[in-house]
Amino acid sequence: MKILFRTVGLLLMSLVFELSLAQTFTSNVNTAIPDNAVTQNYNLTVSGLPTAIDTVFGLQTVCFNINHTRDSDLYVRLVAPDGTVTVLFQRGVGGLGSNFTSTCLGSTGTPIGNGAAPFTGTWMSEGLIGAVNAGQNPNGTWTLRVRDTRGGQSGTMVSWSLNFGANPAKPSFSSNLPIIKLTTIGAPIGNDPKVPVRMQVIDNGAGQRNYSNQSQFVFDGTIMAEWQGFTGPSYPKKNYDFEVVDSLGINMDTVLLGLPREHDWILKAEYLDHSLIKNMVTYEMARRMGVYAPRTRMCEVLLDGNYIGYYTLTEKIKRDANRVDISKLTTLDTAGVDLTGGYIVEMNINGDPGAWNSNYLPINSNTCSFPVEFKYVYPRSNVILPVQGNYIHALIDSFEDVMASPNFADSVTGYRNFVKIGSFIDFLIVNEFSVNYDSYGRSTYMYKDKNSNGGKMHIGPPWDYDRAMDYTLPSRTSGWVWQITHNYWPFPFWWSKWWTETDYRKQVACRWSMLRQETLSNDSFNVLIDSLAGQIHEAELRNFSRWVVLNGENYGTEVDSVRSYLTRRLAWMDDTLAVENVAPPSFYLATDTTVCAGTIFDASYIGAQYEYNWQPGPDSALITLATPGTYNLLVTDRWGCYDRKSMNVNISIPDASFTGAQIAQSLGWTFTPLVQNGSSYQWNFGDGTNDTVVNPLHNYASDGTYIVSLVLMDSIGCVDSTLDTIQFVFVAIENAGSMLDQVSPNPFKDRLHIELQSPAHSDFEVELQNEMGQQLLLQRFEAGTRSFSVPTQALPVGVYLLNLDIDGRKVHRKLVKI
Repeated sequence: MKILFRTVGLLLMSLVFELSLAQTFTSNVNTAIPDNAVTQNYNLTVSGLPTAIDTVFGLQTVCFNINHTRDSDLYVRLVAPDGTVTVLFQRGVGGLGSNFTSTCLGSTGTPIGNGAAPFTGTWMSEGLIGAVNAGQNPNGTWTLRVRDTRGGQSGTMVSWSLNFGANPAKPSFSSNLPIIKLTTIGAPIGNDPKVPVRMQVIDNGAGQRNYSNQSQFVFDGTIMAEWQGFTGPSYPKKNYDFEVVDSLGINMDTVLLGLPREHDWILKAEYLDHSLIKNMVTYEMARRMGVYAPRTRMCEVLLDGNYIGYYTLTEKIKRDANRVDISKLTTLDTAGVDLTGGYIVEMNINGDPGAWNSNYLPINSNTCSFPVEFKYVYPRSNVILPVQGNYIHALIDSFEDVMASPNFADSVTGYRNFVKIGSFIDFLIVNEFSVNYDSYGRSTYMYKDKNSNGGKMHIGPPWDYDRAMDYTLPSRTSGWVWQITHNYWPFPFWWSKWWTETDYRKQVACRWSMLRQETLSNDSFNVLIDSLAGQIHEAELRNFSRWVVLNGENYGTEVDSVRSYLTRRLAWMDDTLAVENVAPPSFYLATDTTVCAGTIFDASYIGAQYEYNWQPGPDSALITLATPGTYNLLVTDRWGCYDRKSMNVNISIPDASFTGAQIAQSLGWTFTPLVQNGSSYQWNFGDGTNDTVVNPLHNYASDGTYIVSLVLMDSIGCVDSTLDTIQFVFVAIENAGSMLDQVSPNPFKDRLHIELQSPAHSDFEVELQNEMGQQLLLQRFEAGTRSFSVPTQALPVGVYLLNLDIDGRKVHRKLVKI
């Protein structure tokens, strides 16, 4: 009993303690909310609480009374004493409804974004309100930031309060995006070296919610991680470079969030990109152009239990069948074609030692003191053999030497011997529509496969676009990147040199105009931007509560700024490249046609100056139409402007098959073609006579072997290319007293059927001889037989003599096997 009393006493003491700590702090404001898009701060002082709030005791809810004629105009945030900012809700909540009466926001309940005004009761905040319960001292000044984002409506901040207690808002959350949980094992993640980290990936599948506190993971393993980037480690929100390893610490390829299996990955913070979509938009558009660009997956990340924001899981640039698909280079590849690939090099000024510098000054050498610097990426600098490093170094030097020469565009000795120029043009287009100054001479890769696989240098893949599309500098929508962006990063001289060549400019203009028709149309950009921003909407609220970088704007404004900037940039590129006066070939191709099998179609009427490609079919103007279907014709001019048209082809193949039947007890025959609606019939009866009727009747002068043929033409003039030929044998009519009633069929195929006038009185034999008199079949039948069959499947096609000796009477008849 004493133990029971003691236990009850402790419980009562604990309850009293918790009740004593549970407190509500209120500020009565009663002031108008400025209707001029200026943020108004309302302060509230908290004191007398424990020095740390957490998941045991902490902030439970934020409550307020606000009178406003249109709730959707308001943007409300909470700022804790340590500076942690939580978005309670953003502009758009409540539609056209009015007022918040005794409205509380916490980490449970219906999301306020799903509700309708007037609001009352408890709702889930849009931001992660539990983020304040991470061990900070709650005593001090808390601030409610209220911003009326649009004019024309009025409101009053009546009062607001903070409720602390033993049921605090939890820092856990649910998301429409996958969630990645990182837990350090010993040392914290830093700039170098990589340290072991446990990584758990939560992804319940498309359309399903993911919960940060759930215990089911699609991946649960170890990674080796460090901060990623040259300038990235200096920002509060870090990028992470990591490798997946097994239990022995050895790199282990694996699928992450549906991306192809690999062990090298990056978690990109997108810290400088307030729209969070610039990398994804650029990479996706590059892929639609047919270029490999890193694939990405959206996610939210927790580090050691703390929410660190929205990230994109991104493929790292490396040689791989699913990434930069070039040949593997080994230590045995030191001569001949083996030495020629594959290689990946990078142009970048990032503090790491370079392999060599260009011999030529950058375009902007007047303002830039850096050289164009090359680094080995594959093989890595600590692995590549001197002979291999010398090879790729010398090749790029030779390319630059040619580019620097007066005859750089020579069709025989010029730069096209070294590079796949279409790759460079696509790279230019990607970096120009995105206005990415972190390109050309920085964060820029080139790769080369073995000469046996093409061997020319390509540029790319595209990389690093979080500083692109800088809508804070609207003047940068005009001019080429090397003319209008960073004065201090080096741009290789090739890009301005190429612009002096007419053929190159026209190639760029053609490629651009072709892409603008659909792939890079304004609509394509807008649909993609809307889709990505829509998927991010939940996460951006938590992200920007954690990282307060929007400077009073909301996320939708940032996205709209990217869209507007791109629209102006695309228009400038349209106008600038229009002066090249390029246009796709103009030609006509029938959409539907019927032709004879084997008809040769010649598209060279369009012009001898074009290249032709039929799909399916040859790379030429001529195509033989042998099978029905849809044929696509791609016509391309010398600069790459093209048009594609389709032709649905029906093939007419007349069938000249026919049957013949002998008129009983005569030498007359009737012939019936399979096709009755042909435009013409040419019969040859094999006895020197012909006819042109559809169903002829022909009388032969005597028995014998005749070849009968038909040439049939259909309504469009197609003729059966293989004549159908049948042989007939005719013999004199049997005497009335003949023992044979019928031998059929004649011509025969697999079997002969014989009918006698009367049953045989004794056993008899049936013999078939060929034209040479050789016996090919002999079969015996018993007395009393009147009807019987002789199997003939094994006999070859030809003329045969049927011999019967029945009851002392001999009969011979000619037959034909077909």
